[in-house]
Amino acid sequence: MFNRWEPGAFYENTAATNYFRDGATVVEYDDGSYQEVNADFGPAVTYYGEATGEKILEYEVGPHAEAEIFSIYGNQDSAILALSNGDIDYVFNPLGLNKGFEERVNATPDLDVISNASNGVRYLGFNVRKAPLNIKEFRQAIATVIDKEFVTKTILQDAAIPVYAMVPTGNGFWHNSTVAQFGKGMTRGERIESAVALLKGAGFTYEEEPTISEDGNFVETQGKGLRMPNGELVPSMELMAPSAGYDPMRSTFAIWIERWSNDIGVPLRANLTGFNVIVDALFAENVAEDLDLWMLGWGLSLFPDYLENFFNSRHKYENNPNEYNWGGYTNTEFDALSTNLLSATDITAAKDIVDQLQAFLADELPYVTLFTTPILDTYRPSRLELPYTSSLGGIQNLNGLQQETLIK
Repeated sequence: MFNRWEPGAFYENTAATNYFRDGATVVEYDDGSYQEVNADFGPAVTYYGEATGEKILEYEVGPHAEAEIFSIYGNQDSAILALSNGDIDYVFNPLGLNKGFEERVNATPDLDVISNASNGVRYLGFNVRKAPLNIKEFRQAIATVIDKEFVTKTILQDAAIPVYAMVPTGNGFWHNSTVAQFGKGMTRGERIESAVALLKGAGFTYEEEPTISEDGNFVETQGKGLRMPNGELVPSMELMAPSAGYDPMRSTFAIWIERWSNDIGVPLRANLTGFNVIVDALFAENVAEDLDLWMLGWGLSLFPDYLENFFNSRHKYENNPNEYNWGGYTNTEFDALSTNLLSATDITAAKDIVDQLQAFLADELPYVTLFTTPILDTYRPSRLELPYTSSLGGIQNLNGLQQETLIK
């Protein structure tokens, strides 16, 4: 329970004397079942099976310490320095350990690094209220030229993982691996040709189409004079994305998306700015008029009801200024399907709806999902004994297992 706080320095929790799970024993069996025994609550309770076979996990719930102090650091660099020096034993960070610090941590003999799948995605969003962002083929063309594999593997050196579905792969039961994957596996030339074909098929015209080198590996001349189906020139647009100081991965993607969009004649400019600046723009009264494209990320829930929260038209700013359909996406078929998800009472039926919604979004593309990252946690095992380390979203997603960790 909270005890005291020194702003900018630290805060302290002390052990609660009446914590309801204190002393409970948790056991997991190899048949997948989970059992919890708490003398204060009567007989053992068992879920997901019969509690038979070999025990693969067993621990006692605490708290196992009288108090814990959380030092507050202005950036991850200073926090990792304190960890390496032995001043602290674990680092909380909502994005996990930055890949750039992993080498420093690995060089410290007394520290371990744990990697877990993330239940989150970074994405590119479109304000679909405005032309040409309201044209599906335009969004598909942008998605086609974005080479996620190139950025994640070559530029970011495998620090990120490409994502095509709105439910990330780490959430295995709900993830749909069969959704449309625009541009995947194509060469640079094939991406440009496919994007141009999508645009022309939707009624866009060029004064001068982009040209590709003979080997198909790069654009020799960018497209010029791209006009919308109504004959007007495609207007200049802004992509708001976090700066490198906040997230170098998203800023890197934004720079490449600007370049690839310009290749097909789309006058897009990346504006690398503060995280709060982007959020303020999304909740602004003039979001419908001023917003073009933006890049942010979501940490997601296990049950993907967020598919309705982010994209059902009832969550548009025009209907509720405090909701999350910032791009104004509206589709009556999607609305009906996503509403059915909220009332589903059968897990199989819900899974079918979620698969349909992911396929719908991967084709309609109100978002282009870009990438996810493994969540890296680092701690000092000579001081902390964790009951387990495998968890979707990482140890930080479980609040550091504060009630279960043994302090040596």
